[in-house]
Formats: sequence, C-alpha cells, structure tokens
Amino acid sequence: MARKTAWVVFALVVLVGLIGAPAVFAQDDDGPSNRIVTVTKFKVPFGDRSTLFPWMEQYFHPFALLNPNVITYRWMVHNWGSNAAAVVIVAEYAEWADIEADCGQPCDDWEEANPDPEEGTPEREEFDKAQALFNKYFAHHQDEIMISLSEEAKVEGRVVGTVGRGEDDDDDGM
Repeated sequence: MARKTAWVVFALVVLVGLIGAPAVFAQDDDGPSNRIVTVTKFKVPFGDRSTLFPWMEQYFHPFALLNPNVITYRWMVHNWGSNAAAVVIVAEYAEWADIEADCGQPCDDWEEANPDPEEGTPEREEFDKAQALFNKYFAHHQDEIMISLSEEAKVEGRVVGTVGRGEDDDDDGM
C-alpha cells in the first residue's frame, strides 16, 4: 500500500505540471519525434541517504523502471555545483498521455512479488522510517515538464537529428 502511495504521489505531482501545459511543438514528419521529459528535483542530506536510497530502489524506482510508457529513466545525485544535497529524477515519454498512463502488469507483478514488510517486524520499522524520510524530503520537491526537441539531440552517442541548420530550416524563432 505504501508503495502505491509513493507512486501515486509521484504521478500526481507530475500531473500538476500538465495544467496549462503548451501544445507540443510541430515537427517534420520525417524527422525524429520530440519527447516529453519530466524533471523532479529535491534535496536529501547525506546523513539520510543510506536509509532513503535503498527504500527508493525497492519501493519507488521500480514503478518507473518497469513502466512500458517510460522511455528513459534516470535518477541523479550531486557531483558538482551549488547544492550537494540535490537529487534529480528524469523520465522521458513519447507523448503527454504516457505520463498519466497506467504501468499495468509489470508494476502489478512487481508489487505482488515485493510486498511491504509485515506490521510489527523490524523490517517494517525500517520501511516506515525510510518512507517517512521520503515523504519529508519529497514534500518539498520541484517539478518541470519539458519538451525535448529531438531534431537537436544526441542519444547514447548517436546524433538523432541534424547538426547545424539545414537548407529547409526557416526562421521560426526557436
């Protein structure tokens, strides 16, 4: 139940960003498709990461990793910059509707095979502690939903679109 709660919270937060979202930019029929990218950022102090991160690996990330609607999923921690506590989660989707789409059988199977620990056990106490930390830090997260313009992209070392302006490019201000 708690995993569903975490996933529902994540999904609802992402949906909030859809309110008033602009239309997807037009593109050539023969060019690469644009993608929808969600970026979620929150802060987790180093002292709490050893409790929180294993919980996220078991009860949060699987619902994105197994979701057939998620094309790319990454979670990142600070390496260099202004905020050492930063945690960023990035998910890529083919279209807007995929953000809201149900994960389906893969997530149902995961949840059935990985139930929450039994009440009153030491494992449940650890689970509850980690979930409370997640709720504490995730409650102050920031969301962005962006359109990745694939005509100017490089993925896994491969240029997806074109390099530079082509002859057919018009001056559309983008």
